[in-house]
Amino acid sequence: MILSRWMITLLLLVVFAAGANAQGLSLADRDGSGRPAAAQAPAAQAPAAPGHDKTSGSAPGAAQTAQAAASEWKFEVDPLYVWVPFFSSSVTLPELPDLPSPPGGATDKTKTSLNGAVMLGLRLEKGKFLARGNLLYAGLDADRENPNLKVSLNLTYGELFGGWAVARNLHLEGGVRRIAADASATFLTYPKVETKPGFWDPLIGLSYKSALGRKWQLVLHGDGGGFGVGSDLDVCFSAGLDWRAASHFGMSFGYQAVYLRFAHTVLESTSLSKELKFGALMQGPTLGVRILF
Repeated sequence: MILSRWMITLLLLVVFAAGANAQGLSLADRDGSGRPAAAQAPAAQAPAAPGHDKTSGSAPGAAQTAQAAASEWKFEVDPLYVWVPFFSSSVTLPELPDLPSPPGGATDKTKTSLNGAVMLGLRLEKGKFLARGNLLYAGLDADRENPNLKVSLNLTYGELFGGWAVARNLHLEGGVRRIAADASATFLTYPKVETKPGFWDPLIGLSYKSALGRKWQLVLHGDGGGFGVGSDLDVCFSAGLDWRAASHFGMSFGYQAVYLRFAHTVLESTSLSKELKFGALMQGPTLGVRILF
């Protein structure tokens, strides 16, 4: 349900941004009276100077310049990216034969709490090709007083995507995310349960990037995966505004949400082998420093 809601939100934002670009282009093709620019009378041209070729205007040169710029490599590095997520979690504890089941069942949720995370990022573009990667560490804690539940999750993940432009400013992507988690849960007076799973999650996603003037860009991204290959469900959505303050320096202001659901076996080497199930939602503002090449 969460995956569907986020992916629909991303697609609606992409369609809206693309429609705004198309409308801007349509208006640019009309003069101030609303008539198509092509209907205007051609301006009088001065006679060509001797030896000057009328067919060699500035348009071909501008087109060649634009084509050369599109074929160049573009590098963006985020050496420091701060994320301030609000974290909440759901936990299903394993039922052990020597212990009574918790009242109301073995599943419960924490309240939302404010936490922190840091990221590093890299993005490469050339023509229609896109490659990008991120590395994140988050130390997360959440609890609930009635009934007493405390959850701790230290999360480290790295991701790598490759993409190809399927429409103007829109890339279809495929990638992988490596997740290493250190999770623990304590419910009422029951023994603390800990697990340290690691996953390789296959992912598919979309990225949209469009200029908003000379110094601003709108950037949208959404991906989903896991599919039971690694985690059960792994979803990420982000939206941001990139500001180019100078030729090689910029900043990014945005919002990111990640939902992760996984199950992992605890007491694996004993006859009491059971699954501990975690669901984690992290969402909050982001702020990054960007170096451009």
